[in-house]
Amino acid sequence: MRADLFISIHHDSVPDYLLETWQYEEQQHQFSDRFQGYAIFMSHDNVDRAGSLQFGRLLGKALQARGLQYTPHYTLPLMGNRRRELIDATAGVYRYDQLIVLRNTRMPAVLLEAGSIVNRQEELELASPERRELISGAVVSAVKDFCMARPRRSGHRLGKGAPHPHAVARPGHAHSAPFPRNPLTRLARTFA
Repeated sequence: MRADLFISIHHDSVPDYLLETWQYEEQQHQFSDRFQGYAIFMSHDNVDRAGSLQFGRLLGKALQARGLQYTPHYTLPLMGNRRRELIDATAGVYRYDQLIVLRNTRMPAVLLEAGSIVNRQEELELASPERRELISGAVVSAVKDFCMARPRRSGHRLGKGAPHPHAVARPGHAHSAPFPRNPLTRLARTFA
């Protein structure tokens, strides 16, 4: 399957040395409430660096339009070897050249950390249908804007509102990522 865009969606954490322990229902759990928010990563080694950055910016703006903010902690010295260069401070796009899924894909590629699951409050929000709708809505909006702005392989631009035929993997496809069913289903239906 030829695709024009690669999006990898995850939930974020922090390095182990930033985790704290708390007791809940007589069990110890680890958390870090220090940071919350999304992060978008792209690689300068990707074959379409400009396209990756373009989509990352569109995605960051779409997330912010829905009231979400990016996490700045990847710029802090305490992140050690996980510290990243913030290449777009408006949209929350970081450079991460070592990620294979960003570096070796043959199309624009970004990795979205949708929020921190070790932040106790954000973990609850990420599990809610409302937050999943915000994130999936932002992804759909950014994909549409990206596809509308780029020429098709044949050199023609898409018509207004026309979905790009290779914008997303369909649920159940061999290459579909295991992501919460509701957002992926909604994303696929948008382009069906």
